[in-house]
Amino acid sequence: MKRALVINTTRMGDLIQSTPLMQGLQASGYEVSLLYSEGFHEIAPMLAGVDHLIPFSLAEIVNPLVVQGANYFDAYKALSASLGRLRRENFDLVINATHSAYSAMMTTIISGARTTGLTCDQHGKLTNTNDWARYYLTSQACRETNRFNLVDIHRMMSGNAGAFPVKLNVPNKANIVADQILAGYVEKDSILIGIVPGASTQEKTYPVEAVAQAVDSLGSSVPVKTVILGAKSESALGGTLERLLPGSLNLCGKTDIATLAALISRCRLILSNDTGPMHIAAAVGTTVIDISLGSALASETAPYGAGHYVIESKIGCHPCLPRLHCTHFTCGRSIPPEAIAKVAGAVIVGKPVVIDGDGCFDSVKLFRTEFDREGFLKLVSLTEAKEDRNAMLYRSMQQVWKEILDVELQEEQENSDYYPSFDFTDVIDTFTKVVEIARIGRDSSAVMVNLAGESTQVETLKQLAGALQEIDRSLARIAYAFPYTMPFLTQFTSMKGSLVSATLADHASMTSGLFQNLENWSTALIARLEKNSAVFNRRIDAA
Repeated sequence: MKRALVINTTRMGDLIQSTPLMQGLQASGYEVSLLYSEGFHEIAPMLAGVDHLIPFSLAEIVNPLVVQGANYFDAYKALSASLGRLRRENFDLVINATHSAYSAMMTTIISGARTTGLTCDQHGKLTNTNDWARYYLTSQACRETNRFNLVDIHRMMSGNAGAFPVKLNVPNKANIVADQILAGYVEKDSILIGIVPGASTQEKTYPVEAVAQAVDSLGSSVPVKTVILGAKSESALGGTLERLLPGSLNLCGKTDIATLAALISRCRLILSNDTGPMHIAAAVGTTVIDISLGSALASETAPYGAGHYVIESKIGCHPCLPRLHCTHFTCGRSIPPEAIAKVAGAVIVGKPVVIDGDGCFDSVKLFRTEFDREGFLKLVSLTEAKEDRNAMLYRSMQQVWKEILDVELQEEQENSDYYPSFDFTDVIDTFTKVVEIARIGRDSSAVMVNLAGESTQVETLKQLAGALQEIDRSLARIAYAFPYTMPFLTQFTSMKGSLVSATLADHASMTSGLFQNLENWSTALIARLEKNSAVFNRRIDAA
């Protein structure tokens, strides 16, 4: 049997989001091992798709290397000493699902017949061996353009496009404990909902006072019982919410992860910030209302599966930059508790969410999760009667990305009422300029291929190299002036930087091919936008 190793040493939610990837590998005939941070030893045995667990001490080995003053040489020595035994396992496939410099070193040290994701070349330079992993890093340059969930990116990294759910296998013992905890609390006709008040950062945390108001609004119409869930570090938040919701059951910090998962599986719905228990809920089949705040970007990390709900603020600065510590928390305060209560009430009784004219949804975006025809998770707006211009542009870009990344497209029949037409002349003009520059780069590189072996053409080759450098600078200026071009241009730059060749002719040939790729990507997007703009112009003429 073939053997695969998945490296995922990040957060609990990321581990859960990797279960479709690992189930897909098993379905392709692999025996799957998971290298994970030992801090998540409770959740790891529950992850679907794993045959062997390999704990790794992030705290002892990696954390000291990321402090100021540490260098890559010291890091490589430390990691080699720790992971050398895994290199001798001779894995058929090693997948880096962590996307960091230290995980690239780990991937390089362990090696394997084939590696996928961020790794290091023979000179120690970071390089990427997978187009989907490269896309993920590219998307971070302009996050708002990304429309792929992290689960889909990871499952596509394996080369297996099969659809598998996020999944946890909850131990029977935990189910028994959960039933015992709830036995004296949940009455026969009552409905259990779970609340996760905490998050990894304050800017991702919805005010507990607002949570309490939302739940209070429910209690008057349906027989609701509330269980408060979370980590020990969130006990203070849980205590505050318990005081605001007399009669609630506060279990914050009082359960292990397996019992937490079992309790969540018994809830009709989970009301949560973007945090680990939200992904646990999706993995045990419980409907989630995800309050997406701060740096959380729902298109990346929404609960994976159909029928979940995401609420975001319409505030212009959302999402925050991941390393920016917000001080005003406006996005959380701009989401009315009444909006959350309306969504929760609809979920509880099994009816569609109705967006009426009372104004509680005016300051928010509400989405429901569904799968598109290619099997990718998508967010369907429930608060916007029509798709806006940026959403149309980014959705068009996503379809081009699917073509770039070898997804067989199944074009959806568009609802012309929701998918209006727009004038994209400015965007088309910008990408037309990209096409022109890409053609010059392609042709200049092709000339270098022909001249590379001729010693009499050294000066000409220098001039061509200088011209190519100026082309790179021109593309960089376009990227910063027009951020919507950044994903394509960053992908191009990343692929160009990863080129490995033995001769100048080979390097020039591959560079010419990449310029051709950039031209093709831009031309494909232009074609989609021209089609939309043509409809827009026909409607203007008719009016």
